[in-house]
Amino acid sequence: MIIRTFRIPLLLLMAVAALVSGCSSNPPSVYAKGGPAELLPRLAAVITGPVGMLLTNKNAFSSEFTIQFQDGFGNPMQVSGQILMRGGKLRLEAVFAKTMATGDIGLIWDAASRGGFVFSEDLQGYAPIYGAVQFTNLVTQLVISPIDRMEGHPVEKANVSVKCSDGQSKGYQILGAKDLAGLPLQITSLNSLPPFTLTLSQVRLELPGEELFLPPDGFTRYASETAMLNELGTRQLGGIRDKPEDGGININYKPTGPKQY
Repeated sequence: MIIRTFRIPLLLLMAVAALVSGCSSNPPSVYAKGGPAELLPRLAAVITGPVGMLLTNKNAFSSEFTIQFQDGFGNPMQVSGQILMRGGKLRLEAVFAKTMATGDIGLIWDAASRGGFVFSEDLQGYAPIYGAVQFTNLVTQLVISPIDRMEGHPVEKANVSVKCSDGQSKGYQILGAKDLAGLPLQITSLNSLPPFTLTLSQVRLELPGEELFLPPDGFTRYASETAMLNELGTRQLGGIRDKPEDGGININYKPTGPKQY
């Protein structure tokens, strides 16, 4: 038996190694750690709960927000973005990670009707969300402590207990701005799983446009939040579907352009 050996030029080996290395690095994905698939459901669960009621029981405003969760190992995971409130309705536009190339993802919630939707501007789609639990009683107890300030606003600390129609009781600690009609600048869960802390910053008392709280015109409706996120993941991987009735992309949309509030 004759065994032949082949010599591969060094440059060719380097080129192959670079190619393999490039293929092995995954592009930013909706399913990445701390991405929308992991944190959008958590964000929706917070806003559709008593927190949505606590934020909409005040004057209209806009602000930046940051919400911090913990994973199963106690490591922090963060979502930030912009929040708008008008007439009992909230709109959140979220950023899950600086490396996520997914466009604006967020949610709109009507605390009074306990209904809303999540949306993706990159996908040009939205999906409905609902709140089945009603909040039957709210008790606020001030915590005696020195007057503190957040971003120049004098705040007072309070513990809030909310009774729910499913028999549960949710507890939160809030820091309410005394000069903003008690608007909570910070809400920390006391007995919710997973735990979270929501912080508002750069608060502006203003009335956002009513159209910002409606489903964007021309967006495709998906059956669920999961279906929308799955389609967004398919699009990131280069898959294209052209039947909106099957949960696909509406190919007739037009870019919305820069936002102005």
